[in-house]
Amino acid sequence: MSLFNCFGNKKKVQVQNEIFDLMDQDGDNKITLAELQIVAKYVHAADVQRAKSYWETLKLTQPVDHVTKIVGTKKVYKRHLKELYPRVQPDVWCNNILPDLKRAEINRLKSSF
Repeated sequence: MSLFNCFGNKKKVQVQNEIFDLMDQDGDNKITLAELQIVAKYVHAADVQRAKSYWETLKLTQPVDHVTKIVGTKKVYKRHLKELYPRVQPDVWCNNILPDLKRAEINRLKSSF
């Protein structure tokens, strides 16, 4: 079995069972803190690395491109807002976004006269 592909389709369950058996040293089918520490170190490091990579990509992405990727379409409709609402704190919606939208609407109305 290749180390690179130890979670290949054929061996996935077998490898997962082996990992669990090695973690569960006392055979009680529960993972104690001591048993979890080795795996937790690697899971945490992988998540940190994934977050760093995401952060680097995110910094280079234009805001509109980011939002259209989130909603999965270049044309954003009202129904897509349900995917955006939880991504921003409610006070930011009320104290920042809403006032900016109102200013943009006022400017739009002023320029149309």
